Amino acid sequence: SMCRTAEEVAAAVEAAVELGNRDVGDFSESEVLHFLDGTWDLLVENNPRIWVEGKRCPVLVFRSGLQKTHGFLSTVATELIFSNFRGFPSQEVYSTLSNNAIRNVDLSRIYSGLKLVLCLVAESLEVVQGKHAQCDPSKIDAGKDKIWIKGGAMVYTSPEKRGKNGKAMTTIVSGSSCSDVARLLVMHRTVKFSCV
Repeated sequence: SMCRTAEEVAAAVEAAVELGNRDVGDFSESEVLHFLDGTWDLLVENNPRIWVEGKRCPVLVFRSGLQKTHGFLSTVATELIFSNFRGFPSQEVYSTLSNNAIRNVDLSRIYSGLKLVLCLVAESLEVVQGKHAQCDPSKIDAGKDKIWIKGGAMVYTSPEKRGKNGKAMTTIVSGSSCSDVARLLVMHRTVKFSCV
């Protein structure tokens, strides 16, 4: 044991466990939105073209990066993310770390899966139309507006715009605008958690 006492070896292992758990600490975020925010940051960091080209980046590139992220979240062994050694950290702390990791990964997998489906829709629209859609975040207020697909077109309802009857106006968006909306849904950072 390299001239180390059993106590020194145990202390070294505990230090390694602490370092390892700190390194993957984002998985244990008590607020899932913090974890999603970090996951989104990694998606951009691991795909420099997205960061460099921003909204001009082809959906194909974004989809490829998102698919890798979703694949990772779908296969990561959540029960192996955190480590413990001879009661360090305590069972209570270890359980909290592990349970938060399981919840965060499960929810992030669903979120990234939904984003991936939207990405595939946007990519398909771009292929069919033979051109890249333009992403203009000023078109949609993601917090208030509602968008869904109906009969091959995207239906867009904004509570801010009202018709003569007082009901929220609905616009059916198709063609080039349809892919614009799809692209925005894919690339818009719908989860951004800011601390005050």
